[in-house]
Amino acid sequence: ISSKMKTCLRILFSIIVITTVGFLMLPPNRETSGLLKGGVGNLERRLPDALILGVKKCGTITLGTILGMHPNIATPDQRSKDQTRLMEIRFFSYSSLYQKGVEYYKALMPLARPDQLVLVKSPSVFQSPNISITLQRHVDTLPDAKVILVVKNPIDRVVSDVLHHYASRLHGGEMMPDINDIIMDNAGYIQAYRDSDMSLHKSVLMLSNYSMMYQQITNVFPMQNILIVNGKTLVEDPLSEIKKVEQFLRLPSFFSKDHFVLPKEKNGFPCFNLGEDSQCMDKKKGRPHPPLAEETIQFLRQLFQPMLNQFEVQTGIRYTL
Repeated sequence: ISSKMKTCLRILFSIIVITTVGFLMLPPNRETSGLLKGGVGNLERRLPDALILGVKKCGTITLGTILGMHPNIATPDQRSKDQTRLMEIRFFSYSSLYQKGVEYYKALMPLARPDQLVLVKSPSVFQSPNISITLQRHVDTLPDAKVILVVKNPIDRVVSDVLHHYASRLHGGEMMPDINDIIMDNAGYIQAYRDSDMSLHKSVLMLSNYSMMYQQITNVFPMQNILIVNGKTLVEDPLSEIKKVEQFLRLPSFFSKDHFVLPKEKNGFPCFNLGEDSQCMDKKKGRPHPPLAEETIQFLRQLFQPMLNQFEVQTGIRYTL
């Protein structure tokens, strides 16, 4: 072999070694583990097969965390500052991002094997300036996508939402006014989001109107492609609820009772026992709720019960306050 050929072979060998070592040093996540299991040639970035559209503070992170452990699901590895896995891809609710086009969106997807579904959360749909336009963007891009909506007792959702705003959102670190005054609109104008003039009072009540949301979704997506998940059951009896999701997404049956460890605390979130992926939800989940005044409770019952009655007509799911 000529000296020139030997030099070329040495260079080629060095490149292979450096690439292999660099790959093995990558932090473990769903993409690198998928590469190891499925092989590079079998992986590709595809548009989502399924979407979690909400509802905020109803258990979307819990649902996404559980489904992200299914071997036939690929999810984005987007995380919050405290490393909570969000799975969110911001695109449809933001015109500046949507204008970048579908190839930009696809490039944000996880690498997936042919036998995996791509699942993402699409955030801020029901906080967007024009909900109908935002949902139409979804169906124009993903006409066959399966849609999941997580709901729970709307009064509990309102309280969780208010607490969230003062724990980690626009008003994080501020002294929270009396929660009854916020709900009853006696606390004055409080901005809900940086990019919107909507008040916190209006926002937290609107996001508990599940009937309106369901109608808006069914205006663009066929009913057979929509699943309602009970957020309360997801926490208290996760296996029964997650089995419904497996069937809806036509996934191979994977989860069993051995995968879930329920804590002794009354309102504790489940832990997930999947070997190397074992984890518990962040301690910030399930913040203690302050008691509401009787006047506030009656106001919320009168506001939400007609909405829940309509939601039952639409979906067959009953909530009684």
